[in-house]
This record gives sequence, structure tokens and C-alpha cells, in this order.
Amino acid sequence: MNIFEIPGAYKKDSIQFFKSPRLFLKDLNFEATEEARCSVEYLGFAFLLSSAFVLVELKLIPEELTGPAAASVQKDELIFSYWVSTIVFVLLSHAACRLLSGQGRLRTDLTGLCRVYSFLIPATTLVLIVLGWSIGAVLSTYLVVTPPLGVLLLEPFEPSTNHLLLLAGFLTVYFYLALFFVLCTVGTLHKTHRFTYGRTLVATSSSVVALGLIQPVLTFCVRRFFDIFEPLIKVFL
Repeated sequence: MNIFEIPGAYKKDSIQFFKSPRLFLKDLNFEATEEARCSVEYLGFAFLLSSAFVLVELKLIPEELTGPAAASVQKDELIFSYWVSTIVFVLLSHAACRLLSGQGRLRTDLTGLCRVYSFLIPATTLVLIVLGWSIGAVLSTYLVVTPPLGVLLLEPFEPSTNHLLLLAGFLTVYFYLALFFVLCTVGTLHKTHRFTYGRTLVATSSSVVALGLIQPVLTFCVRRFFDIFEPLIKVFL
């Protein structure tokens, strides 16, 4: 697949995925080299797509909603950090599944999870950006969104009943997006490793906990790497 064919193929496959993730995963050949290559291409396209969503995010928001705190947000570093965390999570998930006697190989996990995340990350990012903009118009602040589910509140808001209800609605949507993320991850690992949903859920939960434990060290390493290669990284962000 050449670079000009990727957007069209990505759009077609993403529609099929969101229509029925279960059927999409059932028909996906995790062992095929061509599918592995396609997953990497889709993930690269998703990286550019979601990064574009985030980088234009603040430009479309009225300045009075962002406030002075927006200037201190290093969006490009946050984007890079979240994507590195996503790849690390895939590796942790594979390791956890193997420890629980899973049968999948690293390539099959990368093929499945990269394909799934290439659809989920831009979609969840865009949904949260739209919600953040809508809520910001009411709260007179803004919720900065970074892929895949990162949210930063720029300014404090008045804790009135209406504002708290609005924020509760946002958190409810956020919860279901995160739950959908987890279910798709469990479904993918269940197919690649061929064991029960219970063990798959344990492996996924363990990976989430492990990522949380190493997140401070990972963030430090990402920042050091980002500082060194910032001019090159900014070309893509």
C-alpha cells in the first residue's frame, strides 16, 4: 500500500471496525505479514491524524477560554509522551499474557493492538476535544486533550451545581470511552493468545497497573529523549 492509498483504506477499515469490533477482529489475520505492515502504516497515519487534532485544538478555541496557563502546556511533548506510553503498554500487555501462558507472539499482538489503537486513538481524541470545547464555553476554562485519553484542566472553575453536573457528564462519557478502549484491548488479546476472557482481563489490568508504576520513570526518559531530538520530533508534531 503506497502512502496515497492509506487514507482511503484507513477510512474504510475504521468504519467496519466501529460497526462491529468483534467481527472486525474475527476476520483479521493476525499472522499475515501484510496485515502487520498495514497495522504499522495505520498507526503512523493515526499518529499524524490525532496529532493534527491536538495541535489545532487551542487555535480553534477563543483565547479567553484558554487563559495564560495554555502557554505553559508543551503540547508536542505531551503528544510524544502519550504515544510512547501506548507502545510501552502494548509491550507490557504482551509480556503479561505470556506470563499467563498466552500463545500469541509479539508480532501478532502488535498487529492486533496497533490496528485497534490506530482507530481508537484519533476517534477518542476528537470526541474529547469536541466535549472539551463545549464544556469550556460554559465553564470559561478549557479541558486540554492529548491522545489517547489524556485531559488537563487549564484553569479552576466555579463549583456550582450546574458546572459540577456538566463535569460529571463529561466524566461519564470519558468513563465509557475508557471502558470501550479496555474491552477492545481485551478482545484483541483474547484472540491473539487464545485463552479465557478472565485471564485476558487479568493480563490487561496488570499491564495498566505496571504502566502506572513505571510512568514517572518513563516520563523522565521521554522528556530527556525529547529534549535531545526536539528539532526532529517537531517536524512531525
